[in-house]
Amino acid sequence: TKRRMPEGGKSSTLLKKDVKDIVDDAAQLMPMWDRGHAFVGGKFSGSSVHCDQTLWSNIGKNWAGYKILFVWRYGEDSLRVLEQFHKEIIKPPFNEKERKILQSAAKVALVGPGDVFVFSGANAHMTLGVGRALSLTAYESYVNLNTRNVHVFTRSGSKEHFEDCIMEDSDLEDLKDDVVDNVEDMLTDMERQRNGSNEGDRNDDSSRKRKREEDISNGDKSTERQREGNDQDN
Repeated sequence: TKRRMPEGGKSSTLLKKDVKDIVDDAAQLMPMWDRGHAFVGGKFSGSSVHCDQTLWSNIGKNWAGYKILFVWRYGEDSLRVLEQFHKEIIKPPFNEKERKILQSAAKVALVGPGDVFVFSGANAHMTLGVGRALSLTAYESYVNLNTRNVHVFTRSGSKEHFEDCIMEDSDLEDLKDDVVDNVEDMLTDMERQRNGSNEGDRNDDSSRKRKREEDISNGDKSTERQREGNDQDN
């Protein structure tokens, strides 16, 4: 069931507020922010080796249980892992090939209750539930203004993007169009704020100028009165 969120839109996320709502103003500066999905899993279940359908960034929130996150370096390393293990959950007991591929990960993190973590969905990654408790994790996806991240996002659907992980062409084009529209809206808002700031600066300058003129005028009148007083004394 979708609920109305703080900014007015509707979402089927688990909470009344997501990270997007907490960072608020910063989220408004992102070309795209998707509220994402939630995952529940037990021991040795998880998300199989993959990269995201769009080469964006992810922020994860883990409420319960433990899982291990494996992330491989973007580019050739990720493509190599995806070619060998796409859609596989690598779990114990590990054979020698699996052991080597896990050891080649650029980052391995144990995620526990209350942890928040950020990584790029453009990198090949996998999660593996560990421990006895069920794990409950939700993710939000976004495109930020870091030039490297923006460049990687624009490579979505290209040869740098593992073919079996790419979303439908029409959906990808719609998403890119949305990002372009959002960026244009951001630039329009920035220009409007800049013009408003300039107008405010001009008004402040005019006020300061009028005050200086009044001070000078009042100073001249005071000087004139002093002169008149001096003349009378003489």
